[in-house]
This record gives sequence, C-alpha cells and structure tokens, in this order.
Amino acid sequence: MIPALNEAGENNFDYKYDLGFDTEYYQDMKESIDDATWMARYMGNPYIREGLLFPADELRYYNGVLPDGEPDRIMAVVDTAWGGGDSLSMPVAYIYGEDVYIQDVVFNAGDKTATRPLVLGTLKQHHPHMVRWESNNGEDEHGAS
Repeated sequence: MIPALNEAGENNFDYKYDLGFDTEYYQDMKESIDDATWMARYMGNPYIREGLLFPADELRYYNGVLPDGEPDRIMAVVDTAWGGGDSLSMPVAYIYGEDVYIQDVVFNAGDKTATRPLVLGTLKQHHPHMVRWESNNGEDEHGAS
C-alpha cells in the first residue's frame, strides 16, 4: 500500500486533470481523525490502540444510581470469545429517553465454561428487553438460541 502522504507530508497521489485528492485534503483528514485510524486507513501502517477509545474529557459518569421510574428499555450486547487471548464482553444498558446508563458489565477471558454462567446470571439479574449477540461466533453456545 502506498501511504497517502510522503515523508515531507505531501500527497503521494498527484494526478493530472484534477483527479484524486490533494495534500490539503489529506492534511485536513489527518487533523479530523484519531492517529490510529489515520495510520491504518490512510498510511497503511496500523497499530494497536492503547488506553481509552474515547477522550476522557468526553466520557460521562454517574454514581451508579439510576433515575426514578422504569427504563424505556434494558438491553445487553454480547461479544463472545473463544480463547486465543480474546475476552467475552457484555455491557448491560438501561435506557431512559436519550440517556444510556451502563449498569453492569461482564468481561472475562475464560472459556465458555467460565463465561456462560456469568452471562446467564447477569441476564437473569437484569431481565433485558433485548440481547444482541455477536452473530459470527456461535452465539448459541451461551444460550441465545
């Protein structure tokens, strides 16, 4: 893959007849996205992100106490894992209007004998209206079927 910009920060794709994107376009793009996305998508040099995916000053926190009344919806999303260093992740969200509260999370690097009881116990505790299972990884193994 040819990177969007060369070592001097100039466009590697300077075509005749005003085709393609100019250096200014790529410089603007670089300034408007995070470094990991820029390096992977435009420079052909992906790397693993470390730390928070979202800037800390943009995160919203609450004290663990949900608003009064019943939530409009309770939902969970399950990203199953089958070993190899991967972890199962399942946040449980309580939704009140436009506000979403992550009330519980299951995160575990164990195999399905360890994660299945954690997932099922958490679902029984929160009674979600909807559960979304990762569809490419045998969701039936955790009781989705």
